[in-house]
Amino acid sequence: MTKRELRNEFNEQWKKENPGKYIVWLVCYIGDIIPLVVMLLQLLGGGLNDKKVGTIAVCLVVAFVMMIISAIIKLEQNKDWKAYLEKNQNRLK
Repeated sequence: MTKRELRNEFNEQWKKENPGKYIVWLVCYIGDIIPLVVMLLQLLGGGLNDKKVGTIAVCLVVAFVMMIISAIIKLEQNKDWKAYLEKNQNRLK
């Protein structure tokens, strides 16, 4: 078994064992695009006023928080991966 196959096996197992974390990570990782699109639309929508600047600031904060959440979950998954790799080192070619 190669390291890539072992990683794929771990990812499938991790998704089954942690469905809540996986869904939160997926929502934060992919959903992070929405605030960025809203910011872009605000910038392209004509002159800037206080309302648009406020919307952009809120979108920046939301995007940053979503990035932080997805990064924390991914770091936790990587920590679990290292433990899984050590435990299954004998299965590698």
